[in-house]
Parts: sequence; structure tokens; C-alpha cells
Amino acid sequence: MTHVHPCRLMRSALLSLMVFVILIASIGVQAQNRPEKDPLLTPDDIALIEVYEVNLDSDPPPRVVIPREELRKFLKQYQEDDEELRGRSNQDTFLRSAGHRQLSKLFEHKARQYYKHVRVRSQIESLREWGNIHRRYVLEYFQPIFGSGAVQGLYLFPKGRDADRIEMTNFYILTQVTIDGKPLIDRNAPEDSLLVQWGLPREEAKFPAPAELEGWQPRFKDMDDKRFVEHVDWISSLITANQGSTYGISFQMPRHKRPRN
Repeated sequence: MTHVHPCRLMRSALLSLMVFVILIASIGVQAQNRPEKDPLLTPDDIALIEVYEVNLDSDPPPRVVIPREELRKFLKQYQEDDEELRGRSNQDTFLRSAGHRQLSKLFEHKARQYYKHVRVRSQIESLREWGNIHRRYVLEYFQPIFGSGAVQGLYLFPKGRDADRIEMTNFYILTQVTIDGKPLIDRNAPEDSLLVQWGLPREEAKFPAPAELEGWQPRFKDMDDKRFVEHVDWISSLITANQGSTYGISFQMPRHKRPRN
């Protein structure tokens, strides 16, 4: 029988124990570094917003792509309700038509179950301008003062690595939140939107910024300020019918703590 020296056995046991401890510690670090549930809108969510916000009357018309198989399902479902979609000739004409015309038919029938399959391939002017407003106004002024926990029920994402998704998530939040019954973005009365009202001197505002906010200073001189007018014009450019719309998105609004990115 081969005899192993006790010291060698002890060294082997200690080595095994060290490996085990290191393994457990590694698992613990991995668990700590495991990312939380992504709090931002997904690319599919953003694509849905683009569908709702696209202006089909723009010149030139927007480039829109809808999968042929989804168009065929749409035709089968709605042909009995619309004589323009009935019959082989009409259906072939519809399938050959430009994407923005096909989307117009989907809108006409409020066929929301198909919107998720639509992709807008051209830039949407109102969302392009939102990008400018988000960088210059929301991230620099509005989010740090109002959207970082100071106003109950309003939490916006600060600057972060995923800039495009943060931009569109903050857009979505601002279209959904109301404070004391007043929308942050009011398409029916753009000048009354809290997004711009809270940037006015309190004595100039119809809906003044909440009192006692740390670091608050007005961003605009008055309602004739060029920057105020530009922001109001942007809200006016949004599609009015989308006021209060959730865009068909299921999204958990950040609450009770400042969102982290």
C-alpha cells in the first residue's frame, strides 16, 4: 500500500479549500454584477412610437416598410369592411402601393395589431427636433431640476451610455405623465405644457414651477422668448391624435427612486 505523508494530504486539502472559496467568491461577484432589468424602451417600442408619430402627409412622403405576409393577413381580415381591399385586382394594387399608403389604410381601420410589424425608414422631423430639445433643454435643465426625484411621480433618465434609447424613453415618459391633472406635453394646448411652463419665471407662467426646488432658475425670459416659442412650435408639430396614447407599449414607469442607467 502506498503511504502519503500527512503534510502532503494537508496541503492538498488546503488547496482544494482555497479553490472552493475562490469559486464561491467568483459566483458572488457575478451575481452582484448581473444587470438589473433593462429600464429603457426597447428598439421595438421605439419603432412603435415612430409609427404613431410619422407624418404621412410630409413632402417627400416617408419611407415605410411592412412585411408582405402581414399585409396579406390585413387584407384577409378587413376586405369585407372595405371595398377598396376587396377582390384580386384591388388587393394586388394595394400590395404594390407605396408603404406610406399601405400604412394609411392600417390607420384608417385602426388595425393596431399590425403596427408592431411596420418600420419607418426615413427620419421623422418631429422626433429629430426632439433630439435637439432633449439634449439642450431636458438633459441640461429639466431633468436635473424636475425629473430626478424633486417632483413626485416624475422621473427622467439622465445622460447615459445608451443615448438614443434614453432620448426616446424620456420622450415617452413626458407624453404619459400628468402632474395635478396637467400634461407635461399637451398637444391640445402646447403653450400650457408643463415642460415649457416650468421653464418660465413664476410670475410669467400660467402654471408656475413648483416652489422650493433646489437650483431652479427660469430658462426662458417670458412667453415671447425665442427659445420658448421654438419649444412650443415643436409640441405643436406632434400629432394631436396621439395625446394620451400609450402607443401600445407596456412600460413600467420609474417611480420612488431616481432611475439608474
